[in-house]
Amino acid sequence: MRPVRSSALAVVITGLVIALVAVASPAGATFPGKNGKIAFQSDRTGNNEIFVMNRDGTGVTRLTHFSGLDENPAWSPGGGKIAFDRHRNGNTDIFVMKGDGTGVKRLTRNSARDFDPAWSPGGKRIAFVSQRTGHGDVYILNLVSGKAKRLTTSSAFDGTPDWSPNGTRIAFMSLRAGNADIFTVRPDGTHLRKVTTSTGDDVLPSWAPNGTKLAFIHVSGASQQVFTIKADGTGLTKLTHNPLLKGELAWSPNGRKIVITEGAEENPDIYVMNADGSHLKRLPGSSSSSDGSPSWQRI
Repeated sequence: MRPVRSSALAVVITGLVIALVAVASPAGATFPGKNGKIAFQSDRTGNNEIFVMNRDGTGVTRLTHFSGLDENPAWSPGGGKIAFDRHRNGNTDIFVMKGDGTGVKRLTRNSARDFDPAWSPGGKRIAFVSQRTGHGDVYILNLVSGKAKRLTTSSAFDGTPDWSPNGTRIAFMSLRAGNADIFTVRPDGTHLRKVTTSTGDDVLPSWAPNGTKLAFIHVSGASQQVFTIKADGTGLTKLTHNPLLKGELAWSPNGRKIVITEGAEENPDIYVMNADGSHLKRLPGSSSSSDGSPSWQRI
């Protein structure tokens, strides 16, 4: 089966190997506002690059032109910048660029892999995952000072962070309880809370723009389905009942749509559905190659 996301770290979850290959993300938080463009990664040019398209799937534009891998785009709160991962020379770091692909700037410079960027609502910090401790922890990068601080300290893998729209909590996936579950924590590392308690694996949390609930992928055997849950762990709701595999997801800024990756193992595509799981539709900007890690711009 296709991994639910790419990343350079392979993690065994309840007998299921989920390749977190360097590097793909849940695309970071979607901040409330009007719906803009959708950024995504695609290997249609031979290796993964960052592209954008209009919300209806038209106007596909390539933003990066790099011989390595550019993955996991995440729109900034103001919609003017995109953070992403760049993999080169056996390592991965966090980069940022303007929304038109210009002004590329490297943000992290560590010998360990840094990936999965997620902006804070104020745009002054970025949560990300790093293997600096050997397995994977969530860190917070201060964009003013350039310093990164470790947020999670589990001996198991913690990853796929997503910052709540009001800035008070960061959701992430962790293996600390044995299988994959969704947790939230304050940006200062206090008030850790386990949100999901299912017997399967819950991954890739994504905050709704109003901050009241999280969408995530529930993995059970060969099935991957989209669920939502309130931030306090109540109100679990199943949105999809489709046998096709599903991967990364992100909310639209107005909260009425969810963009996801879905399809065959070899070439997943970008789809959009209503926030209740209805009217799933493939966007015409998808290709016969592998497209994923969508992030929806606020305008």
